[in-house]
Amino acid sequence: FEYRNKEKEAQKSAYANLQEQRINICQSIKELSQSTDDETLLASQFHDMKNQWDELNSQHKEIKNKFEKKYESACADFEKQHQQRQLKQQTMQLEQLIQQSDICREIESNLKQSLPFDDNQPLIEQWQKLASLSLPAHEKISMRYQSLIDSQQLTSIDENIILNNNDNLKLICLKLEIILGID
Repeated sequence: FEYRNKEKEAQKSAYANLQEQRINICQSIKELSQSTDDETLLASQFHDMKNQWDELNSQHKEIKNKFEKKYESACADFEKQHQQRQLKQQTMQLEQLIQQSDICREIESNLKQSLPFDDNQPLIEQWQKLASLSLPAHEKISMRYQSLIDSQQLTSIDENIILNNNDNLKLICLKLEIILGID
C-alpha cells in the first residue's frame, strides 16, 4: 500500500513539474511577444520554446495537456506581434531607402548645375546620419551615392587644378609683359 502511495506521489510530482514547465513556456512566449529585442533573436527564442513544448508533449503523451489552448493563444499572439514588428521594420527601411535616393537625386541636380562641392555638405551629413542597411537596394543606392561624391570630388580637384593653372598662366603672362616692356 505504501509503495502505491509513493508511486502516486511521484506521478503527481512529475505531473506538477510537467504542468509547471508548460506554464513557463506559455509565459515565456507571451513575454517574447511583448519584447522589443532584435527580431531575429526573438524568432530564434520562439522557435526554441516551440521545440521544448513539442519535446514535452512527445515525452509525456499519456498526460493530458490542459494548457494546449493557452499555448496556442500565446503562439498566435507572438506570430501577430512578430508580423507587426516585421512590417514596421520594413516600412522604416523603405522610408530610409527613399530618403537616401532623394539625397542622391539632390546631389545629381547640384552636379548638373555645377554647384560647388560645399553645397552638398548638408546632404552628406544627412546621409551619414542614416543607418546602414543590409539590403541589396541599399547597397546599390550606396554605390550610387559614393560614385556621385567621388565624381564631385574629382570635379572639384579638376577645377582647383584649372584655377591654379590659370593663376600660373597669368603669372607667366605678367612676367612676359614685364620682360617685353608691355603695359
